[in-house]
Amino acid sequence: MSTVLTVVLIAVVAVAVAGVLYGVRSRRGARSRELRQHFGPEYERVLERHGGDTEAADRELGDRMDEYGTLNPTPLAFGADDAYLSRWTTVQERFVASPQQAVNEADALLAQLAADRGFPAAGQHDRQFEALSVHYPLQADGRRLLHAAALGQLGTEQLREAMVRGRALFDALLDDGRRERNPARHRTGPVGETGPAGPARVTGEKE
Repeated sequence: MSTVLTVVLIAVVAVAVAGVLYGVRSRRGARSRELRQHFGPEYERVLERHGGDTEAADRELGDRMDEYGTLNPTPLAFGADDAYLSRWTTVQERFVASPQQAVNEADALLAQLAADRGFPAAGQHDRQFEALSVHYPLQADGRRLLHAAALGQLGTEQLREAMVRGRALFDALLDDGRRERNPARHRTGPVGETGPAGPARVTGEKE
């Protein structure tokens, strides 16, 4: 084989390898953008936990999408939405006198509601949170914060914030469960609202 032909073959192989690597990087970049767009703040939290390693964050969140993306949340049974709402209202009213107890009860109630909607069982906190983060990426952090607040001794303002964030997920789960049960009667309001009044505020929250 002549030297010229050898050089040409090496150049061809190099170009082919470069093309493959470029394609791989492009696909990874597109996948990373898709995951970042879908998960929002959760992507940044996972990325920080992996020390800024984008590939590790993409791999973890990609696995979540693969495992829970096909999960089909179930509608709430007739009357269950009113029962859940009544129980949360009672918990919120208890917050002024006993913030920690209210947070503990809210954590258990939110976990039960998620399980009732078809997400992993209440006792499987990590799996339930991961599944919720796939289907409710903007509100799922409320599940994590509320559970952490129930486990730790935090200040009243931190407990209140956990209640507010948990309530956002509670409303999303409740609203979707109601709509999926009877879509014809559901009236969609502005983003963040569930019905005419929108999400209730935590009792005792400062104006």
